Amino acid sequence: MDIYEREIVPGAAPVPVEIVETDIDLYYHIALALYLEIEKNNAAGKNSVFILPVGPVYQYRRFVWLCRLRPLDLSRVYCFLRMSISMIRADGSPGIIPSPFVVSSSGSCSILCRRR
Repeated sequence: MDIYEREIVPGAAPVPVEIVETDIDLYYHIALALYLEIEKNNAAGKNSVFILPVGPVYQYRRFVWLCRLRPLDLSRVYCFLRMSISMIRADGSPGIIPSPFVVSSSGSCSILCRRR
């Protein structure tokens, strides 16, 4: 059975699902999830590695707000920024990807960022 044809029963979703009232609530939930994961990994002496979207970005403002309220060591945080890109120009010719980008076969690129 295709996962998209499966009936979603509350509490039995194939992946964890949390419903929030507004998009603003969602940004706070994402920021808090990032913060708590980094905090947990720091306590365990582990690196934190994330693949993060480049849009929408409002969760990052909330993450910075959390870090200002409760400072957090970000020296072991590695982020891959994920964005969709067009691999074909408007005229149909192949697009050129600048060298800092790594392109996957799905037409996505990731940029490795590390705060030092």
